[in-house]
Amino acid sequence: MKKLLHIFALIAIRWDEEINAYYKRKIELDGKPKMAVINAVRNKLILRIFACMKQDRRYLKSYERSVQVENGQVKHGDEVIERATEANWHMDQE
Repeated sequence: MKKLLHIFALIAIRWDEEINAYYKRKIELDGKPKMAVINAVRNKLILRIFACMKQDRRYLKSYERSVQVENGQVKHGDEVIERATEANWHMDQE
């Protein structure tokens, strides 16, 4: 399975524009080792797969999030949802 994921990551780096830009940025600008970046690409691919499985949908290259963050507030459509601060979270736990 690990070998297949490695091959899948190499194919994604070559053909997926977003992954390719990520790979080049990490290697050229950040100076990361190639294998470390390939491992990060593997992780990105796994996260995409599990997100699609969890949401029971196919992968869409042009997927747009239904939740947006603006000025520290989380918006879902027209509804504004306040983001919980760490202090509020600790108070709720007591």
